[in-house]
Parts: sequence; structure tokens; C-alpha cells
Amino acid sequence: LLLAKSAAQVWALDLDLEALRYARESQKGNDNVLFIRGDGTRLPFPDGCMEAIVAMEILEHVRDQESLVREIARVCSETGVALISTPNRAEYSNARQYVNPFHTREFYLDEFEGLLKMHFPLVQIAHQQLRAGSLISCSAAGEQAEVIAEAVPGSEQQTGQSLYFLAVCSKKNFSIMIPAHSAYIDISDGLFREMRGEMDRLARWAKSLEDELAQRDELIEHLQSEMAREIESRDQVIQGLQSEMAREIAKRDEVIRGLQDEMKREIADRDKRIREAWDLLHQKEREIDERGVWALSLQGEVERLQAVRTKLLYRILARLGLLPR
Repeated sequence: LLLAKSAAQVWALDLDLEALRYARESQKGNDNVLFIRGDGTRLPFPDGCMEAIVAMEILEHVRDQESLVREIARVCSETGVALISTPNRAEYSNARQYVNPFHTREFYLDEFEGLLKMHFPLVQIAHQQLRAGSLISCSAAGEQAEVIAEAVPGSEQQTGQSLYFLAVCSKKNFSIMIPAHSAYIDISDGLFREMRGEMDRLARWAKSLEDELAQRDELIEHLQSEMAREIESRDQVIQGLQSEMAREIAKRDEVIRGLQDEMKREIADRDKRIREAWDLLHQKEREIDERGVWALSLQGEVERLQAVRTKLLYRILARLGLLPR
């Protein structure tokens, strides 16, 4: 921690135990640093006990942001100062079309300034930007350093386009003079190496993604070919089944037509036999009628012959005198 180099006592507060363990390991040997687990919206310190409070890129991670600023103002002494930084929503998110899933809310300049002025009478906001530079070192030279700040023609950037806001807040006029421009150069080149390492890591990651995409494309192409063959095979099976079904239907249609023809012939034959039986019935009825007429005429003839026979018998008996007198 930078504050540990000059401060008599530093309290480092975090809600996450893992972050605290990591900080303790990285700050071994700094006896004036005390690590405390706590909530920024309920600071475990008395009023006005702090001369300097640093909250760098914390505000956007807290849900109750007003409570955090109120607590910082509460523990800040009347002559103390609070350094609070947060991303510039216009550039950090909107311009880059980027959404940080760990941010609960980001601020525009007027929103950030308005929130701070609710609890601090004096607020001065600086704009933090990352810049490229070049460091020239000479082993034979003295300790004096020279810094030249210039903008590459055509690349000027307005302060409103900074990625981060850095607010200096106090309750009374503070004696800290903020220069118009302040530059920090890591002469150990650690940041550059870290960025280069990160770029190399990202390049390897991008290459692994490209390889993975190529493998997936190859797999997709293989699966598509396999699917095409499977579809073609299934289409052939379906066509075979359709052809077999068509032949089966044709056979059944032929059988049905044969049965229909056989049924028609059977019906025609039965109709013929019914007509013949009907004609025979009518013929028999006519014969019966004719026989009835003949029987009636025969009966009349029998009755006539009986009458003639009776008359002849009477005459014979009369001639023989056998009739009663």
C-alpha cells in the first residue's frame, strides 16, 4: 500500500475475506497497516477519526452508494481529505459499448459530483486517463528528471472523455494543490511488461479460441456431412418404403378389383337364378290356376254324369216295375 510509506497508521477494510488474506500476504512487513473486515456502508470507526480516506473504484460496486459516501464523510476529520474515484460512464461503458457485470451503477460527471456534494462542501474532480509514453535513461546522468507532455497532432482528447473520475473531497479548504497535469511513469517497466504479458495471454487465448472455433467448424462440417449422409440414407429407405407401399397398394387394389368383379358376377348369377325361380313360380301358379279350373270343370262333369246315371237308373227300375207304387 502506498499510504503505508508515509502514514503513521493505515486501516485497510474489505468485506471479502479472501481479498483480505491476499492483501495481508502481499503487505507483510508493514507493521503500520491493519486489515479489517467490514462493510463500507457501516464503517467501524468513530466520527472524524480519519485524516485521509482512499476509496478507489469502490463506489460503482456498492448498491447503497449514498450510504458509502455518507460514511466516508462521517469518519473524515474537519481538516481531512477523501479521495474517491469511479469510472466515467460516458467513456467506460457507453463509448465502448461495454457492460461490467460487477458494477451496480456507474456515474456521469454531474451525477458523481452531485452525490459527493451532498456530504462534502468542497469537491474537486480530476480526470484520469491512460497515455502512451517513452522513457530515456542515461546511467552517467544525474538524478534530475525531465518530463515533456505533448499531444500527438490529431489525437487530442477532452477531459470529459477520461475513463475515470478522481474526486478530492473535504469539509474545509484544503491545502493540497492539484496540478493541471500529473503523470506517473513506472520506471521498472512493470506495468508495460504486465500489459505485454496480458496482451500475450489474450493473444494465446484468442489463438486457443481460433483453434477451438476451427475444431468446432471441422466438427460441425463433419456432423453436417454425417447428417447429409444419414438424411440421404433415410431418404432412400423412405423411397424404398414408399415404392414397396405403392406396389402393395397396387396389389391390394388389383385384389379388390378382382373381388369386386367376382362379386358382380356372383350378384348377376344370383339375380339370374332369382329371376328364373320367380318365372318358375309364376308358371307353377298358372299351372295351379289351370288345374283349379280343370278340377272345377271335372267336378261339374261328374255331377252331370251322376245326374244322367240317376235318371237312367230310374227309368230302368220303372220299366222293371221295381219302383214303389
